[in-house]
This record gives sequence, C-alpha cells and structure tokens, in this order.
Amino acid sequence: MSESLDNHLVHGRRQRPDGPSPIDVISVQSQLVYGHAGNSAAVPPMRALGVRVAEIPTVLLSNAPFYDTTRGRVLPADWFADLLRGTHERGLPQRARMLVSGYFGSTANGAAFADWLGDILPACPQLRYCLDPVHLPEDRPGSLRELLNVFEQHRISLASIHSSRTPGGEVHFRIGFVAGSDPAAITRAAAEVDASGIGRVLG
Repeated sequence: MSESLDNHLVHGRRQRPDGPSPIDVISVQSQLVYGHAGNSAAVPPMRALGVRVAEIPTVLLSNAPFYDTTRGRVLPADWFADLLRGTHERGLPQRARMLVSGYFGSTANGAAFADWLGDILPACPQLRYCLDPVHLPEDRPGSLRELLNVFEQHRISLASIHSSRTPGGEVHFRIGFVAGSDPAAITRAAAEVDASGIGRVLG
C-alpha cells in the first residue's frame, strides 16, 4: 500500500462517527450520472427537507434512456445483494423509518430484494415500505387489467390507484396497498411487471 493511500485511510478512520449515524429513509432505485430519475431525482429534495437518506442503486446509467446513447448497466444481482447485505450489517433497516423501492432492472435483482426483505422485516417493525409508480408504455385495451392481474396472482390487495397521462400518451399509476400487505410479495409482483413487459416500475 502506498504511503499516500495509507495516510488517506488513516484520515478516513479518524473521521468515522463515534456511533451509528441517524437514517430516515432507505431508497433502492436506479441512479444516473446526468439527469433526474430514481435516486438521482428522489434523494436531493428529501435531503433539502432535512431527511437523512441512504441510497442503494439497482442500475447505474450515464443518463436517462431517451437520449441517443446510454452507458452503464443494471447491477449484477450478486453485487446488488451485497450492497443490501452491507446495509443490514451496519444496522440501517433497524434505524430507518421508511423504505422506498423503484426500478430493479432485472428479475434477479427483484428476487434479491425480496430475500433481503424477508431477512430484515421481522426485526424492523417500524419500517414502512413504499413502492414507486408503475409506468405502462402504451395505453392499449386490457393493459390495466393485465397489471391488476399480477397483483391478484400474488394475493396483494390495493387500497388505491391513481393514474396520470404524459404528453406522449404514456400512462402512470401510483398504487397504494392495504395496510399489512406482504412487502416481499409486493416486490415479487413489481419484478414480474418489469420482466413481463406489461409496464415498468419507475425509480
């Protein structure tokens, strides 16, 4: 190890807080170098309001996909699972009040998230879970029925569903779930929506 790197690491250890840092929200979403989507859109306003956020990326991209080129990739599931495991080791789920998830990028990442939820929830009764909106790429007949059928198959009851339409004709739904819904089942349903092509869970 070089002397300069060793000095840097020593300095970093001296800056480490004496105890666990407070945390309010864990945000598990996509992340951009340039632009606003997922964590790159959700985290700055939360921090501006004084909310303490821990960001976990599911996808790392250079920019939003409506440009001519997009660089980066979906995180491999083992990398993503390792980041989730690290938050557990640092006690973040036990201290946070809210968990937000958005676009997972792959079914494997959705499965890793569901496994992590199953591990942490028994010890984190204070943690509330929010699933980000679902986006349907086209408003074709039966598309909403297909979306609702996914939740029915996973035995998830909806408390509310609100829709909006973009200028380009895309339909967005913000979905609320009945209190006590199984977060792992919601995660599996979201991963199926992504993988099936019915729509996309935004994040």
